[in-house]
Amino acid sequence: MRLPESENERRVLALYNSLNVEQERRARRKANLYVGPAIPIQDIEKKIKSFEVQMKNYRKEYPADDIPSPSDFFLGTSLYQTFRFDWMNYKEVAAIEYFNSHLDCYCNGCEKLSIFTPIYHGAMSEDFAEIAKARDFQVHFQCNRNNHHTLSFFCRVFDLTLRKIGQEPSLADLSLHKFGPSYKKLLGNFSGELTRAIGLHAHGVGIGAFVYLRRIFEMLIEEAHAAAKSSDSWDERKYADARMNDKIVLLKDFLPEFLLKTAKIYGILSKGIHELSEQECLSHFIPIKNGIEIILDEKIETAQKHKKESETRAAIAQIAGKLR
Repeated sequence: MRLPESENERRVLALYNSLNVEQERRARRKANLYVGPAIPIQDIEKKIKSFEVQMKNYRKEYPADDIPSPSDFFLGTSLYQTFRFDWMNYKEVAAIEYFNSHLDCYCNGCEKLSIFTPIYHGAMSEDFAEIAKARDFQVHFQCNRNNHHTLSFFCRVFDLTLRKIGQEPSLADLSLHKFGPSYKKLLGNFSGELTRAIGLHAHGVGIGAFVYLRRIFEMLIEEAHAAAKSSDSWDERKYADARMNDKIVLLKDFLPEFLLKTAKIYGILSKGIHELSEQECLSHFIPIKNGIEIILDEKIETAQKHKKESETRAAIAQIAGKLR
């Protein structure tokens, strides 16, 4: 659907088109192919320089964002997360609109991981003016196992920004399948915190998502604290007076290795809650969530290893008893 163009869009397209006209005029003049008024080449060069300066100033005023890859945009960005683009990176926006590769993700219909291929919708445009037009567009995929199982993404280009304004199934639906019985058992009453964090991120609420991730991190620290208190050498007063970074050092023998290596997660979450914008929290959410998932995975693996060791020791002892 075509949307009304913004003043910003008109300004940039006018500069871009004017620069292209003058560059074409210069090229034709140098090749002795120019037909028209005898405009001195110096005047053409001045116009080109003027347009280049104006475009450079525009980029300072409205710096372009890093556009995610198509798969990251479709499967990793939340609704309404905004990405600014211009004539330097517009092809990355085109690559999303005309994406013609596959997505590897969970299929809610098949209830397992699957490969989704795009439903063809035309050849990719190379024209900046065409990509910059304010409009809504859709990208659809179908499951290779069952073409009735689809993914649909609804996107908007406006004022030289790209955002995802809808998708079906939701980002949360595509993510929550990973949180099976193991996570729920490990997190206990906190299992809902992770699903809420993912749900808030999927709907563009970055600060709220950070709140729930921090609660999970604090739960992991308190769980280690409870185990450490049974140690004879434990100093509870020293722990109570310590800041979070120091508490993590005191608990190093009771915490997963990956948490010790990424202890800055807590500081990032706290700064996000108190200082960062929604957009900044959204852009940082996936790495922080992945970090917490790795910590949880490590705890699950450790518990499974201890269980296997215990069962194996008991089995070996039983065998040894029978062979006496």
